[in-house]
Amino acid sequence: LISGASRAPAAQLTTLAIVAPFGQADVGASLFYYRILQGIQQATQQTGASVVFRKVAAPYKDFAAALSQERNLSAILVLGLVDQKILAALSRIALPLVLVDSSRPAGERRLDYVCHSGEASCFQAVTHLLQLGHRDVGLLNYVPFTPAAQERQAGYARALAAHGLPMRREHMFSVACNSTAAYAAMRRILNSGPVPTALFCTSDELALGALTAAKDHGLCIPRDLSVIGFGDLGHFTWPPLSSIRVPVEQMGSQAVEFLRRRVEQPAAPAQERVFPTEYLPRATCDFPRTQPKPG
Repeated sequence: LISGASRAPAAQLTTLAIVAPFGQADVGASLFYYRILQGIQQATQQTGASVVFRKVAAPYKDFAAALSQERNLSAILVLGLVDQKILAALSRIALPLVLVDSSRPAGERRLDYVCHSGEASCFQAVTHLLQLGHRDVGLLNYVPFTPAAQERQAGYARALAAHGLPMRREHMFSVACNSTAAYAAMRRILNSGPVPTALFCTSDELALGALTAAKDHGLCIPRDLSVIGFGDLGHFTWPPLSSIRVPVEQMGSQAVEFLRRRVEQPAAPAQERVFPTEYLPRATCDFPRTQPKPG
């Protein structure tokens, strides 16, 4: 991606490298990260900075070394990375660096950091299901089990505990974070025995796959199965998907602002912004039936 023109003075943000896992920020793979990129692009256009997009590939040490040799590069934005090896290698480059929705390198607190919080809104979403009367609430989480996935599961667990309910392994499912994997997993769930009356999905992509599988199985949403997603990314579903909104574009623009300040003031204290998230109940949740009808 190339955005804008590089005409800023040397003391300002001129050329920004965005580093992301291979394929993760493509619109077909994750609308979540694509929309963060949109926020970044809008912010850099306002400053006149250039943007260079790099997809991470092993060996990480060589990748970081090559990136450090990029001519005229003034800052690095790391998007959606959790691998400690590449994070450590990137943090050793002598350039301003901000982490966006990424893990921090072990023991490193000096880097600028932008992320979102999910535990409280996940607690609220699952609590909504429990207040409707659901007692068999499934969790469809994604792998790898990143800090964000752990945080969303923690909100699910806290809501169950607040209502005196245990976490049941037979109602917890893990799949790759895409709708195809979620569809296949949901088809297995529906054909393997007792089915939860509600399903909390830790991404909208997982919710889309689960909804489609349930409908193909002959279930009516939300009469037979209530479903909640995470992200509120603007996917069209019918009924409209209950989800958790994340201010993704604002995360991208905030990261660019952090880097602009860091370039201008290299010795300033580390900057951190954790954006809150919000549960939005829509039409995919309802009172539970005793048992979903078979397909």
